[in-house]
Amino acid sequence: MGRKPTLYMSEPKAWMNMLRISNSPTIISNVMVGVALAIIAHREQWSTHIHSPPLQLGKPLLVIIVVLLLLYYAGMILNDAFDAKRDKKLRPDRPIPQGVITAKQAWIAGFIMLAIGNLLAFKIGLGAGFSTLALSFYILLYTVLHHIRIASIPLMAICRGLVYVVAVSAFSAQNIGTILLIYCGIIAFYTALLTFIGTFEN
Repeated sequence: MGRKPTLYMSEPKAWMNMLRISNSPTIISNVMVGVALAIIAHREQWSTHIHSPPLQLGKPLLVIIVVLLLLYYAGMILNDAFDAKRDKKLRPDRPIPQGVITAKQAWIAGFIMLAIGNLLAFKIGLGAGFSTLALSFYILLYTVLHHIRIASIPLMAICRGLVYVVAVSAFSAQNIGTILLIYCGIIAFYTALLTFIGTFEN
């Protein structure tokens, strides 16, 4: 009686658990797709010119990978923070219900990551900055509404589509053309379909 509950994970492991680190390669692969789309759009834009300006990939690529990872991690942490009371009953093995990390710590960490991600994006340019801001808004909206099925499905789809807009805009806002919008639309629809199936399969 009066004993502290046994913690099943250390604090560093708890943070790693909340961040879903194992999914990080997916974010990086999304950026690589964005690079491919930016190159295609750049070539299309300058196809009628003899000489085209070089597309700068190096620095923006590294920065936008960091930006999207920060936004992804923020979304994961904020979801856990928002679900703290719910998880206490349904998923007591999660870091916050166990007491390894407090909900307040999770909220602070999530918003700090969002802020840093947006600042870095605006350092790249206005296109990257505003598209990242839009993605951040929908991440927060999803955090609040993700248990409402009719809202969570389109919000998840929008977030997935905006990832590619952010990735491409890091190289040039002018590259946001028809090809990108079509691709984002397809990805958004595909995500919505998978989310719908996953939500109702049980």
